[in-house]
Amino acid sequence: MLGAMSAFMLAFTGGCSEANNNLERKNEQLSSARKVTQEDSSVFFHKRGLSSLRMRTYSSIEQAIDDFERAREGYERNENYTGLVGVNASLGTAYFMIGKYQEAISPLKLALEINEEKGFHFDTQPDKEMHLVRLYLGISYFKTGDFENAFNTFYTANLFYPENKEILAWYSKAARSFIKELKTQINGESDSAKLEILHAKLGDAYLKAGELKLANQQALLIQKLNPNSVDALRLLGQISFEQRDWNNAKHYFQQILESGPDEHAYHELGAAYLNSGDLNKALVVLEEGINLFPNSPRMNFVLGLAYDRAGRRDDATRCFEIACSTMPERREYCNPPRIGGHKK
Repeated sequence: MLGAMSAFMLAFTGGCSEANNNLERKNEQLSSARKVTQEDSSVFFHKRGLSSLRMRTYSSIEQAIDDFERAREGYERNENYTGLVGVNASLGTAYFMIGKYQEAISPLKLALEINEEKGFHFDTQPDKEMHLVRLYLGISYFKTGDFENAFNTFYTANLFYPENKEILAWYSKAARSFIKELKTQINGESDSAKLEILHAKLGDAYLKAGELKLANQQALLIQKLNPNSVDALRLLGQISFEQRDWNNAKHYFQQILESGPDEHAYHELGAAYLNSGDLNKALVVLEEGINLFPNSPRMNFVLGLAYDRAGRRDDATRCFEIACSTMPERREYCNPPRIGGHKK
């Protein structure tokens, strides 16, 4: 994490120099000079905070927290969003290091939100060490008893960093705790609407944990509570997909689409047709879906696979590029398994 913060510093100082080189009028120079002074102050406090953090004593970490707060105020004034990702990650790490997990959650979460909203995709840059931000946030949720957010945080982290054993271990631990919590809540609940929500969450947790039979049981319980539940159909469709039961997967996802447009149902239905060898049907479904959800990374990825199988290499390349640029954290989107074929 400390190495990541040093990398962020280079971006800050470089950005200020470039802005000065582009000034043309005197009043702009004065305005920019004030901004650079403020920016330099933010960088100073951020760097000093990092130095204090490295000392790893309670008092030095408390001093680091004060410096990070002052740096954050400066970055906010200057709308330096790269700086805000870095300093919030630093601040959350400082709180995490002294066991103040509740206080760590907000800045760590904010660092990830800004990274996503601004399209920085820092997870694809190893020197930023964003896996630690996700790890510390997940642990902080877990330590404060928020098992649902811990589970969801580690699930995303595991998708982005599938080879990280520490994230995987915490993901498994959070899954067990979240599932146990949901079971307790279900046993104490009598309201059918709330039970439906709880069973859907439990089914999804079982699905993500690879417990397909248990996930299927939850789907059937949901249908008893609500025969028209889209959550049950989605769960059954995904279970069928994982079991490579393409016919049932198509059946369930088609039922979802009959009730209205649904991004997830479109790309999973298209993928089911593609995997079952019905290329034409896959193209029809996926092209219809992409018209409604043009920036869906998963939809573009699956449609790219379909185009590639149809020999439409240029169309496939375009879809893969959209999938990769939209969500480069998913490695397979940027390194698709192309099978060849003739160009369109």
